Amino acid sequence: MKRPYHSKTFKVELSFAVKIPMQAIANALRGQESKN
Repeated sequence: MKRPYHSKTFKVELSFAVKIPMQAIANALRGQESKN
């Protein structure tokens, strides 16, 4: 591989793609808990 930065950027994008839905799920769970 002559472009190691490409895989690094991919990992960063992947981590963001995973973190954002996890945050949304956590917020949704917290919202349900506060409603009850």
